[in-house]
Amino acid sequence: TGNCNTASGNLSTVGGGYYNTASGCNSTVGGGNSNTTSGNGSTVGGGFVNTTSGYLSTIGGGLFNTSSGCYSTVGGGGDNTSSGNYSTIGGGRCSTASNYSSTVSGGYYNTSSGNYSTVGGGQQNTASGCNSTVGGGYCNTASGCYSTIGGGQLNKSGISGIIDSYFNESYTGNTLNGTFSNISPSSSSSGLGTGADFEFNFSGGTLDSISIQVGGSNYVNNDTLTFDGTLFGGVSGVDDVILQINTTTTGNFSTIGGGCSNTASGYYSTVGGGYCNTASGDYSTVGGGCYNTASGGESTIGGGIRNTASCGDSTVGGGSNNTASGRYSTVGGGCLNTASGCYSTIGGGIDNKTVTIGVISSTNNPIYSGSTLDGSFSNIQPSSTLSGLGSG
Repeated sequence: TGNCNTASGNLSTVGGGYYNTASGCNSTVGGGNSNTTSGNGSTVGGGFVNTTSGYLSTIGGGLFNTSSGCYSTVGGGGDNTSSGNYSTIGGGRCSTASNYSSTVSGGYYNTSSGNYSTVGGGQQNTASGCNSTVGGGYCNTASGCYSTIGGGQLNKSGISGIIDSYFNESYTGNTLNGTFSNISPSSSSSGLGTGADFEFNFSGGTLDSISIQVGGSNYVNNDTLTFDGTLFGGVSGVDDVILQINTTTTGNFSTIGGGCSNTASGYYSTVGGGYCNTASGDYSTVGGGCYNTASGGESTIGGGIRNTASCGDSTVGGGSNNTASGRYSTVGGGCLNTASGCYSTIGGGIDNKTVTIGVISSTNNPIYSGSTLDGSFSNIQPSSTLSGLGSG
């Protein structure tokens, strides 16, 4: 039935419609217009200009959809591509599921590129880490493995493409001398990375050393970076430095519940919501609020505005412009309070500070008159001090 249909594959079937082609063995086109099943055992139910090229791949309907991975599926919608093996796109438009068992349920311009990654819906969301999830929202990115973003917009759970080392560096000039800091690459072969800074040390026309000051983000592993010679006061094309990079990803197992422009980049870090909050320490937490930063390991900020918990196990409950910078330090709330001593606490108020003074940081002129002791002795406290004031 239909018109201008072709079933050229062994045991292939075209049920109806116009200009449909079933060229794969055991492939089927149910109907529609200008659909193609070229993968063995593949199926297009209907729609317009859909193509199944993967083994046992399926497109239910819609238009301009492609199912090219083995066992891949596009339910419907338009301009969707399911290219990973066992990948699935339920519907929506212009979405891509490109890795093994990756899923986009729907929405617009969403990308699920990590193994077993999922985007539930929304617009321009990306789940690129293995087993990562974005529930919905707008322009969210879950790049850490097992990282999660529930919704909101412009949130980042994990940061990918951070430069952590370099190799194959080259410098062909012979006149540069001195140290040049905060130098960003003029170009990269991928063109994707941003935010990296390097320091270069030249001595008598020789490149002595390179150090990474800021790793940036979104660079591609084995990307080639070019630093134009003019960045060092030299000649372009003559004093250029070229190097290749290795990259890494931070923020595995991180979670963002929602909000806007939040970042959870530490391992097992969490941001519940709010605006422009950052949980960069491993196991760190920001419950909400805005412009809060929990950068210490296991640090916590409940909420408020512009609070900082920068040391291990430090806590700020809320308030504004408070800082807990000592280990196990706590600021309950208030404004402009700083708890910088270990185990120090400020309950609230304004412009309060706690510090620890008289901390022993070094020894000098040690005296021991014995001759028979041997071994290691830990947690030994002094019997007395000249001042008689110190403790602990």
